[in-house]
Amino acid sequence: MTVVTNTPHLPPSEAIGTEWQTINCNEQSKSIKQGVLNWIADEDGTTAVEYAVMVAMIAVTCMVGVNLMTQAAEESFTNSAEAIGNA
Repeated sequence: MTVVTNTPHLPPSEAIGTEWQTINCNEQSKSIKQGVLNWIADEDGTTAVEYAVMVAMIAVTCMVGVNLMTQAAEESFTNSAEAIGNA
């Protein structure tokens, strides 16, 4: 498929008087496809799996911390209530 366009990077008001160009959509789609395949095959840097593992570890750490603080706060309120009740 071939598309004829008048400088796609310019707005129509600025494209007046410019030359028309032909773009081969098959070549562009092949280059986009190749770019995506290269991106998927790239093993450099942190992957989504590694990010997921880090997020899971942080979530577990937060849940344990909140649980410990909840128990400590409950014990403190219980002690305070008993002290007030005994006064």
